Amino acid sequence: MLTSLEICAGAGGQALGLAMAGFYHVALVEYEKEYCDALKRNRPEWNVICADVREFSGINVYNQNHLSLNNGKAEFMK
Repeated sequence: MLTSLEICAGAGGQALGLAMAGFYHVALVEYEKEYCDALKRNRPEWNVICADVREFSGINVYNQNHLSLNNGKAEFMK
């Protein structure tokens, strides 16, 4: 299974394309409340985390999952 962690997910356009290509989203991180609400409403099965990426620690998500793709890879996850 292909998996991804996406930061700065926006309204989910890229995430939707990846899902259509066969990716399972471990998490999508977005700061803007309106975008988070839209993601949660349109794709309730996705793990949407509404947080500032500067304060988001992906360590737990990263350590608990083998990621095929880390969109917007952040150095803090090493």
